[in-house]
Order: sequence, then structure tokens, then C-alpha cells
Amino acid sequence: MRSSYRHILSWLAVALACLGVATMVTAATAVAPPSAHDLTRAPAISQVSISPDGLHIAALTSPDGVKTYISIWSTAAMGERPKTLASEFQRIDRVRFIKNDRLEVDAIQTFTGPASTRAICTRPISSTSTARSGPR
Repeated sequence: MRSSYRHILSWLAVALACLGVATMVTAATAVAPPSAHDLTRAPAISQVSISPDGLHIAALTSPDGVKTYISIWSTAAMGERPKTLASEFQRIDRVRFIKNDRLEVDAIQTFTGPASTRAICTRPISSTSTARSGPR
């Protein structure tokens, strides 16, 4: 009986040793930490909205994680590619149906300019002067 316990204990010791080696190999081949792009990329699909009549689905999609598109699917033909809308200079943040054939889209237009950018109106308007529109 004692020899069977020794036999089981020896097999258990071998199994634990193999497990320890496997753990060391796994630790040695650990995955690299995510990059800044991985952490800040846009989701593949977000802001999903169904039209009130149920015939269309709209969502924000981003195949590359950088550029965001509005994608619209017809529920009658879900196997077909969606219609896509994009904006070259704006970042699309939200899309939703407000009617069966109307979408509400929130977008942000970024602006960068030189530090010396001045306000459009640089001349104060006094109460005695007449207001003029347009440049002088």
C-alpha cells in the first residue's frame, strides 16, 4: 500500500513540476502592454439606434479605430453592406433616429490655429457709432 502512495506522490510531484515549467514559459512569453493607440481607439461599433418603424438601424462604426462613420442598415436586408456617411473635418460623436427618415448627429469641429489668432471683431462698438456689418 505504501508503494502505491509513493507512486502517486511521485506522479504528483512530476505533474507539479511540469505545471511550474509551463507557468514559467507562459510568463516568459507574456503579451506586451497595450499601446496608446490601443487604449484610445474608437470602438468598432457604438451608438446603435433603431428607427421608430424598425426598418433601419444606425450606428457609429470605426473599422480602423481612427476614422468614425455613420452606418445605416436596412433591417429587411441585413446581409447587405450598410450605407455609410463620413465627415472629413469633424469627429462624429453620436447618432440616433428622431423620426423614421431623420437622424440626429452630434459632431465636433476641431480648430487649431496660430497663437496670434485674433478675434474677428477687433473694434469696440460705441453707443454713438452706427453698427456696420462686414469687413471695412
